[in-house]
Amino acid sequence: ERLEHLVLMSRLLFKFFQGQMKKITERVNSAKNPQELGLPHDDFELPFNDSFAVSGGKRASLSIGPIKKAERALKKAKEYEEEMKKGEKEKIPSPSDYVIDFLRCTIEVEDPYLVAVIYSVLLKEEIATCLQICRVKNKFVNKKLPKHIRTNVLINLALLYPHNEDEFKASGLTGEFDSLMAGKCLMVCELQITMKDFLLIKRLSHSYYNITRVKLEDLPNFLLMNGVFIEPNLDEKIPSVVTDMAKKKDSTHGQTASLVSSDSKDMTLEEVQQWLGKQGYEIVKSKTSILNRARK
Repeated sequence: ERLEHLVLMSRLLFKFFQGQMKKITERVNSAKNPQELGLPHDDFELPFNDSFAVSGGKRASLSIGPIKKAERALKKAKEYEEEMKKGEKEKIPSPSDYVIDFLRCTIEVEDPYLVAVIYSVLLKEEIATCLQICRVKNKFVNKKLPKHIRTNVLINLALLYPHNEDEFKASGLTGEFDSLMAGKCLMVCELQITMKDFLLIKRLSHSYYNITRVKLEDLPNFLLMNGVFIEPNLDEKIPSVVTDMAKKKDSTHGQTASLVSSDSKDMTLEEVQQWLGKQGYEIVKSKTSILNRARK
């Protein structure tokens, strides 16, 4: 019942959370300097370097993730329940309350300076007044983690009930403003701040991630129906992230060059292979010539 309640709350609060996060990224993208965001010059004396840009030429790009599915949340809750039994986690009425990423999002940047800027803007609670930092894991600097995990700052944010009627009207929440609820935590959400290249690598690796979660006896059927490089009818398939890489413009320190012609809508397998070769990848074909993989 508690898990069902959290899923329902996530659906009700989704747009509210999205609106609060948009306030942060829109202000960061439009500000002329950190001081326009209310940050002190002594701590943020460097100007913004707009030659470091992500998608659409923005300093920061926001991606709101889908609401965590009940099945996946239930699995995590059971894992937390086992940890509670072993004394590894504090006992609480429901292990479902340890699942705090029903609402989650990612902010992508290319300039590391912006990681500190965004964190500091959130800390001030002046732009997005209904977001409050409650936990931070700076994986960038945690040397105890494997290098491939040290790719983001993970921030848990308390999503607060609007403080006044004006905030309530702007929130998109239904019903009438309840002054007794003002400023109280409605749900804990998750934000990842990561770098553009790390996010691209994550998208690439995600093509294979689902394979690692399949039971061995189910693997043949899974690969046939959800293969990374093969369609169910045995046609060759190119992961969308690879075609996106080929279509998008490559921006490095302000030097922008089109990788393919602007009027190219769909790329053949051969064209993608040629593009990957230019990027320093070696294309290795399997014995069946159906599966292809790229390695660098």
